[in-house]
Order: sequence, then structure tokens, then C-alpha cells
Amino acid sequence: MPIRLREGNHPKYRMVHATNHPDGCLLMVDNISARADKLFIDIQSGGQTSLFEQSVENEITNDDMLESKMCEYLLGVTEFTRLNAFLADFYNEYGVLCSISRLSSGKGGSILKTLESNGEIDVLRNPQTTKTGKTSKFWDYKKDIRLRKRS
Repeated sequence: MPIRLREGNHPKYRMVHATNHPDGCLLMVDNISARADKLFIDIQSGGQTSLFEQSVENEITNDDMLESKMCEYLLGVTEFTRLNAFLADFYNEYGVLCSISRLSSGKGGSILKTLESNGEIDVLRNPQTTKTGKTSKFWDYKKDIRLRKRS
């Protein structure tokens, strides 16, 4: 993660994270994303929020771009893969483009939830049903969720 005081400046230094566990990677993604938001809002913008989401590299990110990168990455995911490993590999491939909740959450706007509702991915959840007998719809990467590109 580049650390710079002003957008467009060269980074003063870079934070590097290394781990061999998917959950460690996702914890750092959350931390980096939160710190980047604080950096952009509190330091670079003097407390003024932006209309557009930015990555840690000060690049504007939108849902179309994220969905495009996710679809591109999904082309290589033909076997069911645990969500935490999938997300960790995605962030390793593309960097910290956004917070985990923009990619994977129960909210209607998350990229993976949208791809599931469009029928582009297969999702297996354990348990498959809730205690009341309804179909499970959770997207917590800490739970047992597996996904793959629909063939």
C-alpha cells in the first residue's frame, strides 16, 4: 500500500503485508481499506468526502469496473472454492481496489451477490437452510461458502 500525503505525489513509503493464510490477507485488506479511507478523507481532502470511491492507489473505482475484474477473475474458477480463499486470491491478483463489503456482503449492491442473482456463479452455503427452513443467503467470508463460475 503506497503511503503519500497528497494525491499525485510519489509515495513516502509503502506498507507491505505477507501471509500464507487467506483470513490474514482479508484482515489486512479490511485494515488497508479503512486506513486508505481515513487518509483520503482526513488528510488529503481536509475532511471533505468524495463523490467517487478510490482505491489505495488513488484510482477511481466503480461497480462496473469491479464487476468486470471479478468476471475476468472468475473465468479461472471452475471448481468450488472457499470464499475466503477466493477473495484473498482476487486481492492478490488486483490489489486492494475496494473494501471486502463491496465485493461480498449481504447488501444488494455487492458484486458477488449481483453475480449470484444474475445466475453467473454457483454458490454452496453450509448450512443450506436457516433454522426457520428458509434458503441461506449469507455472504460472510468467515462462514462456509464455496463458489465457482457457472458453466
